[in-house]
Amino acid sequence: MLADSHSGSRCNRFIRMASMLIIPFLFACGGDQPGSYDETSEPAVSDTLFLAVTDTIGVLQGDSTQVFGDIGDVSFCASGDILILDRMNGFLYLFSPDGVFQKRFGGFGEAPWEFSWPTSFAPMYDSWLIVADYAGRRLVVFDDTLGFRKQITGFSNVCPAGLQPFPDGTFAGRDTELWQADDGSMQGENSIRRWNPDSTGSITTYLASPMFITLLDDVLDVRPAAIMSTASVDGSIYCAVSSDSLFQVFGYTMEGELFLELEEPWERIAKTQEEIDAEAMPTAIETDEDGNRRPIRLEVEVDPFHNAVTGLSCDDQGRLWVRTGSEAVPTFRVYGPAGDFLFVARCPDLAETGRQIRFQMRHGRIIAWDRSPDDFPKVYLLESLENTN
Repeated sequence: MLADSHSGSRCNRFIRMASMLIIPFLFACGGDQPGSYDETSEPAVSDTLFLAVTDTIGVLQGDSTQVFGDIGDVSFCASGDILILDRMNGFLYLFSPDGVFQKRFGGFGEAPWEFSWPTSFAPMYDSWLIVADYAGRRLVVFDDTLGFRKQITGFSNVCPAGLQPFPDGTFAGRDTELWQADDGSMQGENSIRRWNPDSTGSITTYLASPMFITLLDDVLDVRPAAIMSTASVDGSIYCAVSSDSLFQVFGYTMEGELFLELEEPWERIAKTQEEIDAEAMPTAIETDEDGNRRPIRLEVEVDPFHNAVTGLSCDDQGRLWVRTGSEAVPTFRVYGPAGDFLFVARCPDLAETGRQIRFQMRHGRIIAWDRSPDDFPKVYLLESLENTN
């Protein structure tokens, strides 16, 4: 599963240092049969699928094409090539399926094909690419040769983030809104919505979650609830709101019809003090007055309990992978398209990486990256081993 923790950020920091928002990039898979699943007991037989790290991309020092400052997003292209977005320098790096560097493009700048602060991207089904330039409040579109084609501007709030493609050429993403209520208070909402690449207006809203806003020392303290989503190859989309007490995932058709409600019993599980200390200082990017960016450790308030769902993912067989937040070893509960529990998947090789590790599955492959590494940013290439009872 692919999601991670969220932390609050003050409104003025939101404008000056948008990079301090930790933006989840998630995947899921869908089915064509509506249904709902409420698990009350484990299946009689549940296998465990183990994932193993086969290679990495990224080094501490040396080859500049493999030294990353802050990995914001990673995905497989339709060709099988690997795209890596470095939020610290604004470049996207293209690697072969075997991890050999091919080219880089983008970077910070004023040209239409450069960025103010890119946070996520979506490799589309026609091999084009859409990049969310979050600080620039725009989307940048590249063709199948990674040449610049156009930019989409004029979003009323920020531009969509956490982009995920649909087969019809539209895409989903997370939208953030702030407004002043009639009583003068500030209100806000995080939503998962669908867009057409030729327009700034959303087509469909799937799931929305309120933002918690308070006034502290004359400054707005904005605390968004972590909301995650992932689009499947059949056009379905799965969404969840992070919660330490509810294990819920919702499935929608591309047009917004709810077809799946997955819910399991969940008891709140407290974090250890060591886990709280580790999460209290996540990595963020700070921009100084001269426009220079550098990684920093940002002290935040940490929820003392583990979230039930911390990420969503989907494989090419239509199976939904839901990552649970209570285990140090990355662990997934895997379901069929109708919500039937199939097996557990675990990745012991990444047990020491922390809970900021993110996963993505596409074109039959699995990839992972750590949003807050203890040593240096890198991308992990994984493969699955045989099922074992």
